[in-house]
Amino acid sequence: MGQNNLTGLGNHRRSPTLPRSEKPANPAPAAGVADEAKKPFQPGVRVSEPVERALADKVASTASLQAWEQSANVFTRGSERLAYWTAGEGKPLILVHGFPTASYDWHQVWPDLSKDRKLYAMDMLGFGFSDKPKSASYSTFAQADRLQDFIASKGQSEVDLLSHDFGDTVVQELLARQNEGKLPFKIR
Repeated sequence: MGQNNLTGLGNHRRSPTLPRSEKPANPAPAAGVADEAKKPFQPGVRVSEPVERALADKVASTASLQAWEQSANVFTRGSERLAYWTAGEGKPLILVHGFPTASYDWHQVWPDLSKDRKLYAMDMLGFGFSDKPKSASYSTFAQADRLQDFIASKGQSEVDLLSHDFGDTVVQELLARQNEGKLPFKIR
């Protein structure tokens, strides 16, 4: 789907490389750095347990992210393709991610929440595994329109919403629409 990278995960800007003539010959070591820490990494040398655990967690996280991507569904709204996930049975609970992340934020609580709830999580346009068109509007109102259409497409008459960060602002717009009687479903 679209670009296969999560906004904010592993998508770092690189510093421009200086031409060789502008690079310092021998940069000074940071103050207080132990001599041992200044040694270059040598292949075959065992790293400390905390570093080893961090590397193992990174590998597990990457595998988990790949599994998350492979389990995505697609909600099409005009020319926009929005990735979403669903699981469980029971009262519907819509999970709305923040900025600059994606629905993958919820993957660790997903199994527990889906035990007694029907879960839905959609990557907003421009985030996660959803499309990232340059010409689209990414305003709070446009994201709320997309979320409203997504929820309505699921045929739910009443939903609960759980959000964080930017998702709170999108949900706040849906609550304002509910107060104006402009939603095709009820937020509990």
